[in-house]
Amino acid sequence: MGTLPLPPAPGGVPPSRFDRWTSPSGRSIAYRLARRDIDEIGHFEGHVQGVLNHAQREIALHPEEPWLTNLINYGSTLKARYKVKAADAAPKLAAAANWTRLASLVFTASALELYVRRVVALALESDPGLLIGASRAIEGTLRLKHGPALDISETVKDCTEGVWPKRHAALERLFGSLPGIQSVLGDLAKLQTTRNAIAHDFARTSAAKDFWYLDPRQVQRLAITSVTQNRLVTAIKAALAAIEELDAVALPHIGAFETIRFWHAFSAARSGVQTAVAARYGAMHRAGATAKIISSFHYEMGGQVLSRAYCGELADYYDRL
Repeated sequence: MGTLPLPPAPGGVPPSRFDRWTSPSGRSIAYRLARRDIDEIGHFEGHVQGVLNHAQREIALHPEEPWLTNLINYGSTLKARYKVKAADAAPKLAAAANWTRLASLVFTASALELYVRRVVALALESDPGLLIGASRAIEGTLRLKHGPALDISETVKDCTEGVWPKRHAALERLFGSLPGIQSVLGDLAKLQTTRNAIAHDFARTSAAKDFWYLDPRQVQRLAITSVTQNRLVTAIKAALAAIEELDAVALPHIGAFETIRFWHAFSAARSGVQTAVAARYGAMHRAGATAKIISSFHYEMGGQVLSRAYCGELADYYDRL
């Protein structure tokens, strides 16, 4: 499956003039990347569920056919390996559907964690004063351009690791009250618990952890965790609610920093650092098309086309620091 395009930026006229602390598109690029990831999860889940529904319908329409592999095109290799009787297919198809939902839960938890890690790091790099309760007291672009880099690893870790109540508390220390996340905290905790069970114990949970099979009180293998469609939808909605609220409170601390950070990377590339950025945009820069470079980057990331004046002011701002 090909990569879906980034969700478009919110409607409206893009800004004509550069403002360091205002996003040029009303959402962070990190937000649009996270939304694309979750949209792809929905496509994955929908297509697989459609195939499984088709298989179930074929079985119902052809009760005389004993072999599932004669009803569903597995291909020559898989047909020989998975010669399943149609009468025995129902539990196998149900298990496949459950595993698809389990995989979608893992993807959702990963998309959420990646977004939180990105947006917290961006906010702190852009506005280091957040760490001491003095927002915008320090211009993060100065550190980006001249160094030294700020060590934010422990703060980011507090927001992305451990149980969700702990993460929520760490996020509130930075951004203030987050009632939207508070309202879905139980669903986020379930999402994380299930994700851990899938990743760490093949979708099983046990107090004995890795060595449950040596526990004399537990002689039977644990069943695979079951996830209903409703539970998956609830988890995805909770993740989206967290992303929506967090982006709204983090964006005033990020402003135009993502686009500035791109321009910083490009500026390093044009100074001789060989990067993919230089290879991709170098010809345009040699032509003096600063506005085209910045605007093209922003548009490719799902934003609107930025004006020549905006891009020029952004580059001038960076150069003056």
